[in-house]
Amino acid sequence: MDIKRLFTALLVSGIFSFSAISQSNYFGVTGNMVSGDFDNDGFIDDIAAFNTASESPTLTLWISNQGFINEEHPNCLLPFDFLSSKSLQSKIVSGDFDNDGFVDDIASIYEVGLNNTSITVWINNDKTFKATRFWYGPDFDANQTSKTIVSGDFDNDGFKDDIAAFYNYEQKQTKVYVWKSNGEKFAWPGTWWIGNDFNATKIQGTIVAGDFDHDGFEDDIASLYNYDDDFCRAFVWISNKNKFNWPYTWFEQENFAAKNLSGNVVAGDFNKNGFNDNIAALYKDNENNSSVLVFEKGKKGFNEPEIWWYGNNEAITTNSRLVSIDINENNKFDQFAGMLIENETATIQNWTATNRQFTLPENLWQTIALSVEDCEKEGSCLPNELFRELTVYPNPSEGELTVQIPYTETDELANIVIYNTLGSKVFEMQAKHGFEIPLNLTHLDKGTYLLQIISKENNTNKKIIIK
Repeated sequence: MDIKRLFTALLVSGIFSFSAISQSNYFGVTGNMVSGDFDNDGFIDDIAAFNTASESPTLTLWISNQGFINEEHPNCLLPFDFLSSKSLQSKIVSGDFDNDGFVDDIASIYEVGLNNTSITVWINNDKTFKATRFWYGPDFDANQTSKTIVSGDFDNDGFKDDIAAFYNYEQKQTKVYVWKSNGEKFAWPGTWWIGNDFNATKIQGTIVAGDFDHDGFEDDIASLYNYDDDFCRAFVWISNKNKFNWPYTWFEQENFAAKNLSGNVVAGDFNKNGFNDNIAALYKDNENNSSVLVFEKGKKGFNEPEIWWYGNNEAITTNSRLVSIDINENNKFDQFAGMLIENETATIQNWTATNRQFTLPENLWQTIALSVEDCEKEGSCLPNELFRELTVYPNPSEGELTVQIPYTETDELANIVIYNTLGSKVFEMQAKHGFEIPLNLTHLDKGTYLLQIISKENNTNKKIIIK
């Protein structure tokens, strides 16, 4: 695509913000977008996403200011136990985990070893995100919670600082675990619900938290269960501060394929009744056309969903990049935004509910992006050069190894830090970029360790083994 023609087209179409002209793999944010108040202006009008397209994830913010959206790349440090970018995939939520009054933190539950799991919270301080381990669980497989975690105020303490996850036990049983935060750590998760013969994979991408019982707390959970014959049920779990009640069936319908809206489901106050008790879903029909279905709360559950907007292929081009948001800053979640990726363009569009329908989506941001074909051909489009060029050999070793840190124009010195599997720092030194650094770790026990290189502009981790 001609860049000059695209730039002219953006000006003519009234796009508010245009990022730097460079192609990126925005497919890496799929399943990893959350909304929050990341600039601390008092409104949930910003978007954050971890891009997991490369070996080392990058955090991107889209900050809203009176309808203008700017893309920013904040300082975000990786935790000591981080091993794989893909481990974050579809296991990211936002919240006020440090209890500072702003929904400006990000949390993820991810694998740090075979059946070992960590929950890290990136605490936001003036758009610098510091990683802090809030929980560690041996014999817990984080991959069983993919696309089934939400954040909310499940203990009714006034902060959106808790996490709930539906854990899938071999498609035969499901347990809902809830981690409650005290502003610094998560308590050991409580089992708030057990469902025998309940397959959590059938609700992946359709789980939302809201205030479905109108008690003033976002402490309830709703999901759309997709049966094999495309029979759909909407279940709602009501919180009582310590447990979830047995879920009520709020909606059921034959020939309704919930799989066609997986990843494109949000909760909000779209009918403006003062409660986040509605569900909006960007639904793809069999002809690949799109519509926004809205489930409104009635007397006995959700009313039959109504179509509030018709579109084209938006449900396909968004593909799990949808968030509830307050761009118009009216303190009502009557909007949702999504990133559409089509051809060589990535666009953030915003839908606003008015009089029981959604207005034509408004373009808030647009940039050049790699196409699906280019990303498949090129692989990672957001390479972390520090990770790619960092060399550690031999690995495994008997304790004597060499680290070669690539030269950079911006950084002269780097810190080399080594952690054991418990997170204890067992080695640290400072070294210059562009040199081969011999390390003698023969004093350490045999096992797996995490080597972290920390620079001013970047940091990255590599697993090392002492045999």
